[in-house]
Amino acid sequence: MTGNRMTPYNIQINGQFEDGVTSVADIDQNGILDVIVSVQGFDSDPLVYTYYLNNGIPSLLATANPAANPNSGLRSRSITLPTIGKINFGQSATIIISVDSKMYAYFYDGTNKLREKWTLTHTDSSGSAEITLFDFNGDGINEIVFRDETHIRLIDGSASAPRVIHQLPCFSPTYTEYPIIGDLDNTGEAKFCVTCALSERSGGYSKLTIFGPLEGQHWAPARGEYGINIPTIHSLSTMISPCRNIRKIMLPT
Repeated sequence: MTGNRMTPYNIQINGQFEDGVTSVADIDQNGILDVIVSVQGFDSDPLVYTYYLNNGIPSLLATANPAANPNSGLRSRSITLPTIGKINFGQSATIIISVDSKMYAYFYDGTNKLREKWTLTHTDSSGSAEITLFDFNGDGINEIVFRDETHIRLIDGSASAPRVIHQLPCFSPTYTEYPIIGDLDNTGEAKFCVTCALSERSGGYSKLTIFGPLEGQHWAPARGEYGINIPTIHSLSTMISPCRNIRKIMLPT
């Protein structure tokens, strides 16, 4: 960008430009930001590709092709924005996307193909519900928060196979919404919120719902712009790992 002018720097993949949704991160850990693009694939398979600018010239780093269910309605398929963060101790940043009813985690290993770390099947058939990362227990790696059509899930993605730490019912037809994390009640601690439909049959009617740790347990600090009065706790859950359990807090009608 120079003054009030912006110059596009795009790259061709297999001889054509592939439009998609974009994130930026240093996935090869060389101190220079890379561009990560996820493409839903209108008339072809979904695609994830990464590139960087070398003296103003786009240079391809790596690509991946998430599998998609073949169907005649390719134009209705969605793919999420690449969510990028550290989800384990050994590797660099992980790229997480969702398409159809499956979540994919990739990392860059120095080759021209992104390496698949794991996949996770879920109930978001459109593949449009976005993914959120946050380090709830302060151990230096992020947990994954994801709400599909039936549940809100807290996921540990650090191993070769993802583990659902806990889940609670949270219905939604889904679009491009995602859990928002912050200090939502002026306690200084993280909680996350998302809309939850009242039932599977309630369609778009839903409540903004806040989730937090069990009473007496604590999640890592988070920032928040304002507090919300939350007088009623509707359900509690019990799990083994401290600081990772979820309780559901419904906002008053």
